[in-house]
Amino acid sequence: MKRLSLTLTLLLCLLSSGCVYFNMFYNAKRRFQEAEQHRLKAEENPNDRTAERLVEDTYSQAIAKASAVLDLHPDSKYVDDSLMLIGKAEFWRRRYIDALRKFAELQSNFPRSELLEESRLWEGRANWKMGRYADARRILLGLAREGRSAFADRAAFALLEVGMEQKDYASVVREGEELLTRLRAGGLRSGIYQKIGEAQAALKNFSGAEEALRNVLKHTPSPRVEYEARTALGGILEARREFAKARDLYAGMLKVKRLKRSFEADIRLGLAGALYHLRQDDEAYRLCKDVTEAFPRTPQSAMAYYRMGLIAQRQNRKSEEVKELFRKAQQEDRNAPAYELARQRQEDLDALERYLQKIASDSTGALDTVFDLAELYRLRLNEPDSALVAYRQVAERDTTKDLAPKAMYAVGWICAEVKQDSGAAREAFASLVRDYPGTAYAEAAASWLSDGTVANEAVKARYQEAERLRFSGADPETYLPILEQIASDYPRDVTAARALYAAAWTYENALRDGKEARRRYQEVAERYAKTAVGGLASRKVEAMVEEARADSLRLTARADSIREAARADSLRLTARADSLKSLARADSLGSVSGTPPPTDAGPDTSARDGAASSVQLPKVSQAAPLVYPDSLKLYPTEVQVYIKVLVGRDGRVKEALPVRGPERYYEAALATVRQYTFVPGARDGQPEEMWVEQVVEYLPP
Repeated sequence: MKRLSLTLTLLLCLLSSGCVYFNMFYNAKRRFQEAEQHRLKAEENPNDRTAERLVEDTYSQAIAKASAVLDLHPDSKYVDDSLMLIGKAEFWRRRYIDALRKFAELQSNFPRSELLEESRLWEGRANWKMGRYADARRILLGLAREGRSAFADRAAFALLEVGMEQKDYASVVREGEELLTRLRAGGLRSGIYQKIGEAQAALKNFSGAEEALRNVLKHTPSPRVEYEARTALGGILEARREFAKARDLYAGMLKVKRLKRSFEADIRLGLAGALYHLRQDDEAYRLCKDVTEAFPRTPQSAMAYYRMGLIAQRQNRKSEEVKELFRKAQQEDRNAPAYELARQRQEDLDALERYLQKIASDSTGALDTVFDLAELYRLRLNEPDSALVAYRQVAERDTTKDLAPKAMYAVGWICAEVKQDSGAAREAFASLVRDYPGTAYAEAAASWLSDGTVANEAVKARYQEAERLRFSGADPETYLPILEQIASDYPRDVTAARALYAAAWTYENALRDGKEARRRYQEVAERYAKTAVGGLASRKVEAMVEEARADSLRLTARADSIREAARADSLRLTARADSLKSLARADSLGSVSGTPPPTDAGPDTSARDGAASSVQLPKVSQAAPLVYPDSLKLYPTEVQVYIKVLVGRDGRVKEALPVRGPERYYEAALATVRQYTFVPGARDGQPEEMWVEQVVEYLPP
C-alpha cells in the first residue's frame, strides 16, 4: 500500500511539473495570439498610436512568458516552440537581430524540429527587412524549392516582396506568374496578383497592371489589400490622364463600408487629387479641409494642408495665406511625407519673392535673376506658363548671348514636352538654330527639327550647367533640381545616369543625408546596371549596406548563446565594410562625370539670391613642374588629363586617380599632381579632407 501511494505521489508530481511548463507556454502562446490580433487591427487603423503601443506591449508580454519557459524549464518539449514564438514576436517588434538569434538557436539545437522550415521562412524575412537581400534571397529561394507546400509558397511570395523593394519589377512579374501556376495555398493568390500589378505599373505596362489588379478583387482580398489594389488602379487611371474615371473610382471606394472605416482619409485625398487635375479646385479644397478637421495631427491631415496650399497657390490667393497652409502642413506631423514637400514649397515661394523683389529693384532688369526665376518656375513650382514668359524675356533681352540659347531651348522644350504644342516648339527651335549656330543647344534643336526628339547634346549641356555650379562651390539647392530633372526627363540617356549619381553624391557628401544618398545610388545601380556608373553605384550601395550591417551587429551584440559568433561576424563585416569604403572612395563624382569641371568657373552663381555656400573646395597654392610623358613626342597634340585629387587637411595630396583623358598620359599626369600643394578644403570654416578635380594640360613641344 505504501509503495502504491509513493508511486501515485511521484506520478502526480510529474504530471504537475508537466502542467506547469505547459501552462507557462500556453499563456505565452495566448498572449502572442492577442498581439497578432492587435497588430492586424492596428494595420487597418494606421493613425491610432494607442493601438501601436498596445501591439508593442502585448508582444513584449508574450516574449517574457516564453522566456520564462526557456529559463525555468530548459529541457521541456516546448523549448523550440518558445524560441519560435520569441523570434516572431521580435520580428514584429522590428528587433531583427534578436529575432535572427532565436531562429539560429532553434535551427542549431533542434535540427529535427517540425518548426525548422517555418524558422527558415522567418529568417529569410528578417534578413530582407535588414537589407541583407543576398542572404534573404538565398534562404527564401532554397525554402521555395525544397520546403513543404505551405512554407514553399510563402517563401516564394516573400521573394516577390524582396523583388519589389529592390525594384526588380521584371523578375517580380515573371516569378509571380510562375508561382500562380503551381500555387498550393489559395490564400496567397490575391497578394500575388497585387505584386504583379504593382510591378507592371512600375514598368509602365498599364494594361497588364490593370488586369492583374482587377484579379486581386476577384480573390477575396483583405480590406488592406483591396484598398491598395483599388488605389493602384486609381494611380493607373491618373497616369493615363483619365482623371474623371479616377474620380469615379475613389468616390465608389467611399461607398464601401469596410474600406471607408479604415481608409477614409486616404481615399478622400485620392479623390481630391483627381478633382485637382480636373481643375475642380473648390471641391478639392473642401475635401482636403474635411480631412484636416476629421483626422487632425495625422500624415493625412498634413498632406491635406499641403494640397490646400497648392490649390491656393494656383488660385493666386494672397502669399501669406498660401504660406500659412504650408506651415500648417509641417506642424501637423513632422514625420509625414508632406512635411518635406511643404517645407520645400515654402522655400521655393521665399525664393520666388526674393527674385521678384530683386527684379523690381534693379533698373537693368537683373537678367540673370529673370533666368533663375524661369528655372524656379519650371523645375520647382511646376508652372510652365510662367516659366515660358520669363524664358522668352531672357531670350529677347540678352545682349551677351550667354543665357539666350539656354532660354530659347527651354522654351522649345516646354512647348514640345509639356504643352504638346509641336508648332510652337518648331518655331522656338528654328529661331535657336538660326540665331545661335554652333552652340550645343542649337545642335539639339536641329536634331529635334529633324526627328522630333530631344537630342543628347542638350542633355549634356544641362548636365554641364549643373557640374559648373557644383564645382564652383554653389549651394546644392541651385544644381540638385537640374540633376534630378535630367534623370527624370531623359532616363534612357547615359547622361541621366551620371546626373543621378551626381545627385546621390551630393546628398552623401554635401548634404550629409545618407538615406537619400543610398536611395539614389540604389536607383542608379538598378536602372543602369550594365554601365560603369551603375557598377560604381552598386559598390557604393554594397559598402553602405555592409557598414550599416556591421554597425548594427556591434551595437546589438549581447552575452548570449551566440555572442562569440556575432562578435566574429561583426569584426568580419566591419573589415569588409572598411574595404568597400576604401574602394568606393574612388567613385567621387569626377570618375563618372562626362564633363570635367571648368578651369575657370566664372562668377559664383549661387550668390545670385544672396545664399552663401558653407563649402570651400581645395585650391592649388603651389603647382609643380610638368612631368612629360615620352608619348608626347610621338603624338604632338594638345592634351588635357583630368585627375581626381583627395586633398588632406594639411593641403597635401593624399590620393590621386585618373578620370578622363588619354591613358598613355595618366602616369605622367599623376606624378605631376602628386607634387602639388593646396589650400585645404573647408566646411563651415573648418578644414576638411575633400576631393577636387584638377586639370593637367600638355602642349606639343
